[in-house]
Amino acid sequence: MSLITMDAPSPRVAARPAAPAGAPSRNAKGVVTAVFVSILFLANLGLTVGGFPLKFSLVAIYVLAAYGLWTRNFIVSLPSVAFYGVLATAAWVSTAINPEASAGSLSLLLVLYAPFVLRLHPRINARQWMEFCLRRYGDLAMILAFAGMLQFMLQFAIHAPWLFDIKQLFPEFLRAGGNYNTVIAAGGVMKSNGFFLREPSSFSALIAIALLIELVYFKRLQRLGVFALAMALSYSGTGILILLLGLIAPTGVKAMGRAFVVLGAAFVFFLLFADALNLWFFLGRLNEFSTVGTSGYARFVAPVNLLKTGFYYPEWAKLLGHGPGTIDRAIVFANVKFEIFDPTWAKLIYEYGLVGSGAILLFLLATFAGRALSPSIRLALLYAWLASGGLLLQSDFCALLLLIVVLSPSVAAFKAASPKPATAAPRWSQRGVS
Repeated sequence: MSLITMDAPSPRVAARPAAPAGAPSRNAKGVVTAVFVSILFLANLGLTVGGFPLKFSLVAIYVLAAYGLWTRNFIVSLPSVAFYGVLATAAWVSTAINPEASAGSLSLLLVLYAPFVLRLHPRINARQWMEFCLRRYGDLAMILAFAGMLQFMLQFAIHAPWLFDIKQLFPEFLRAGGNYNTVIAAGGVMKSNGFFLREPSSFSALIAIALLIELVYFKRLQRLGVFALAMALSYSGTGILILLLGLIAPTGVKAMGRAFVVLGAAFVFFLLFADALNLWFFLGRLNEFSTVGTSGYARFVAPVNLLKTGFYYPEWAKLLGHGPGTIDRAIVFANVKFEIFDPTWAKLIYEYGLVGSGAILLFLLATFAGRALSPSIRLALLYAWLASGGLLLQSDFCALLLLIVVLSPSVAAFKAASPKPATAAPRWSQRGVS
């Protein structure tokens, strides 16, 4: 059975037309859809196995990996295995020399990023695989966007706590662990978290990624409007920063022109709906980077101060870090009166030092390089992973990176799958490497 196969006609329905050669099989669509569903709709759910929180997205990652390898449609990239070996060695050394390091944190790191050594087999129709993944993510993100908008409107009629904290509807053993800001007010209203997600910032980030994909490849105005409105109702700057980086990154003339058009449309949107949606709230957050106790300060400034105090002891901390899982303890022991966040970049440097964090970043950059996916989207996702939240050990975001970036085709495979000159290519595929 092939991950990208031609569906055979049913013997019972002889007149059923066959799918185009290379189209994703029904099983492949089901597995990919299950991964996206685990990311977008099951973030609040998980199981605890032996004291270890097991999220459904982690299970989905390995189901996808096992399916692709079993059907021989994924291959193992030997250069990526080499980079992964460097990563594992550096992380192990950091763990071995630091007595307070967490073996569980190290294990989770290695488990989460092991599937990143996989690549699509060259014989797979690269364009059809990529188009299916991007379209399916966009379709499911639309459902999430509508759920978030409905949640926002229902708060004026329904005051039940489950409206903004869905995990209260499930038994304790099905609730994923962790501390999150699920219910947050913005002025006189509650920020939308998409109903299914843990935080408004997560909702904002996932919708921003969907909006950027839609903008680059499909350009359907109705969907762009829905995504923009959903992002606005999250009242979170996380998605805005991801979108801005994807737009203003100098990846080509088309990208720059697209940025000017979108920024102009955003300005008009703000002028039209600023009062109705209280969008002035966003402008009030611009001073957060210099204001202690705010989200912006906790995410971008406080981690720098934490690194300054913990960078020189013990003597190997600068190069090899304090060991996996130690930044949370350091934040508690900091004994400050304001919140300190642990974005990926800060966690990498504090726990793994310059050597370990360099090895991990090099491994990720190697998986991003040479992909046919638009550079704007790759840069936006890289920024999201590094700076938008504590995503280093989040299986939801790792699953998203795996499907959208790591398993996207190479530029060479994408071009090789181009339609013949006599065949009109779909509009989206003409922008595959823009």
